[in-house]
This record gives sequence, structure tokens and C-alpha cells, in this order.
Amino acid sequence: MLKYIKRIARHLITWAFIKVRNLSLRLRGWYYCGLIRVLGGKCEGNLRVGNGFSFKIPPHPGIQLGYEVILGENVTLDIEPDAILTLGNHVQLAKNIVVASGKSIFVGNNVLVGEFTSIRDSNHGIKLGELVKDQALTAKPIIIESDVWIGRGVAILPGVHISEGAVIGANAVITKDVPSYSVVVGNPAKVIKIRK
Repeated sequence: MLKYIKRIARHLITWAFIKVRNLSLRLRGWYYCGLIRVLGGKCEGNLRVGNGFSFKIPPHPGIQLGYEVILGENVTLDIEPDAILTLGNHVQLAKNIVVASGKSIFVGNNVLVGEFTSIRDSNHGIKLGELVKDQALTAKPIIIESDVWIGRGVAILPGVHISEGAVIGANAVITKDVPSYSVVVGNPAKVIKIRK
């Protein structure tokens, strides 16, 4: 009998933990969605936001979030004032992700992004004779189409176009366009197969 009571208590505690966690995700989402809208951006609703989320620069009209976007723990959005970030419907960013846009990053619908991923459309100049930190950024737009799964620890570099249905393996470095429904891995990433 005691065994069953313990099992029920465990289930109740787990259920309560999940409910409280989901409520906190939704409350933070409600706050940030309102903030984005007030500052001129777009947020369709049902945004969920984890602990430690931050905007490096305050939200602005260039930020466009679709419906039911999830921004996990310690996600940072670093979107320059004249840059654009578009996240489609049902996009999920896991934890410890940086999305940095100096020009334009577009992410389609139903995209999953694994933890510790970096998506950056800009690079510092590297001319000799001038400090790197003082050189102008060069930016090229990034496009990630719908139904893409990006694994843990991926680096997506400027100017890349990841086509629909692609799968990016963990720790890949994406320097070139990725074909539709392909599976790519490595540094630099290479196609190893096409999804069937």
C-alpha cells in the first residue's frame, strides 16, 4: 500500500512541477510578446520563454515572431536596430542559443534548433593593420526554410540558405547552402544522404 501511495505522490509532484513550469514559460511569453508589440514588432501569440532569455538590443519593428514560438533557457536574440529576424509558426529554440542578425535572418515554420547553436548573419572585417573589433561588420542574409531540424552545437554562418526538410547533424558548421531534404554533418558540413 505504501508503495502505491509513494507512486501517486511522485506522479502528483511531477504533474505539479510541469504545470508550474509551463505557467512560468507562458507568463514570460506573455510579457515579451507584449513588449515586442509595444516596441513595433510582431508577435502572433502563445509565445513561451525560458529563464535567462534576453534581447541584447531592445526589441524593434524588425522582430517578427509567429504563433507558438518557444524560446528556451538562456536564448539570446542580438538583432541590430535596422536588421530583421523572422521566426515562423511553431519554431522551437532549445537552450543556450544565440541568434545574431546585422541584416536578415528568416526561419520558416516548424523548425527545431538544438541547444548551444549559433545563427549569425554577420562577421567582423579582418584587414591587417586595424583592430578587428574596430572593423565594420559584413552581413549576408540567412534563410532557413520550414521543417528543418538543426542539431546541438551547430554554427550557421552568413549567407547560408537551408532548404525545406533538411537535417543538420550535431556540431556541424554550415558554410554553404543546404539542399532540400538532405542530411548534412561535419566541419565544413557535407551532404551524407537524402531523406526518404
